[in-house]
Amino acid sequence: MWGVYGDEHKGVALAFRPQLDGGRPSIPLLGVTGSSWVAGQPLQYTRGSLKGILEPVTYSERAPELEFFQSLGNLPKGKLERAWHTNRAGERSTLVDGMLSDLPSWRTAYFDLFRRIATTKLPDWKHEEEYRIFMPDALGMHADNEHRLVQYDFSSLEGIVFGIRTSEVHKLELIKQISSQCEKVGRTDFAFYQMAYNATKGHLIRV
Repeated sequence: MWGVYGDEHKGVALAFRPQLDGGRPSIPLLGVTGSSWVAGQPLQYTRGSLKGILEPVTYSERAPELEFFQSLGNLPKGKLERAWHTNRAGERSTLVDGMLSDLPSWRTAYFDLFRRIATTKLPDWKHEEEYRIFMPDALGMHADNEHRLVQYDFSSLEGIVFGIRTSEVHKLELIKQISSQCEKVGRTDFAFYQMAYNATKGHLIRV
């Protein structure tokens, strides 16, 4: 995995300390939590605390099936009915019945489907034992990359792992930055690790 994701062992890995929320691991994040708009003014976004739930990846030969006409949840309900779920004779599709009769349950199932899609990979990647944070774009920020970004809480970053080929310049630069941040918030428990090859065991170890 260092060779695939770690810039051929020249990069670093971030080690996070997850919290347990009802038995589910998560890390605290900071990002957009709401928006407001005043006529004649640009859209304003509100930033606040978010919870990044770590979802285990499912490894399967088949991806979850998607019903196209039930996957248009980012469109207003009225527009869905008029443009997608009603024919020219005014007859409404039965696909929309579940949405209109129990909107909260439909919305839960809608996001659950996309969560399963985002956390499903082929069995070839099973060795990664990957977890992902799934955060749907409920505010329609898909065209605004700046506001889609989230930040992690420094308190959840437990340490940094240097790759075998991480340069000394980059190591010193990161140590300096982390030391400055730790001093700013009064932390004394940050850890730095080094990946190394153990010739006896025949694999990489963290020291």
